[in-house]
Amino acid sequence: MTCYFASLWIIIQFYATTVFDQLDTKYTKDEYRTIGNWFIPISILGVANTPLCGYLMDKFRAGSLYVFYISNGCFIVHTMVNIWARSVNLELLSFIMWSFGRAGLFPGFFSHVANIFGFKSFGRAVGLISVIAALVGLLSILLSYITLTYWDRDYTRVNILFLIMAILGIGYPAFYHYKQRVVKPV
Repeated sequence: MTCYFASLWIIIQFYATTVFDQLDTKYTKDEYRTIGNWFIPISILGVANTPLCGYLMDKFRAGSLYVFYISNGCFIVHTMVNIWARSVNLELLSFIMWSFGRAGLFPGFFSHVANIFGFKSFGRAVGLISVIAALVGLLSILLSYITLTYWDRDYTRVNILFLIMAILGIGYPAFYHYKQRVVKPV
């Protein structure tokens, strides 16, 4: 759970801190201005994903896992578009996917922690996982430094790493979902 959350958290954090530099390396100044002006409004609109997340978590026993699937899928699409897209419309799709993935990760995380640990140790579990994820998130500073210093602002390698992490991340909810279906609680 901790590795899963931390791996998606670093994708969120890295993109939020480097989005404008990534856009600057891919587009002309006019395209950059057009696309860059859309990032903040679209990132706020990710909250539109919240009702779907709430519905899934309330309606289904494995609702938090379904929310994880949606978040993972959003991050996979986001990183794929981020690696290969060179069009304004696809970049806007990347913003939307990043925003929806981000908005789904947190409610899914809190719901899943409550399902696993219950509310007696919920605070300690969330606190510990959040601290570890924050420490892993500090690696985004190192990745930014490496990209700017050694890779001449080419973010492709980092985005490929994030794509691999997002694809592998599907394994956690899939495993836990399988475990819930095979091993019935007493």
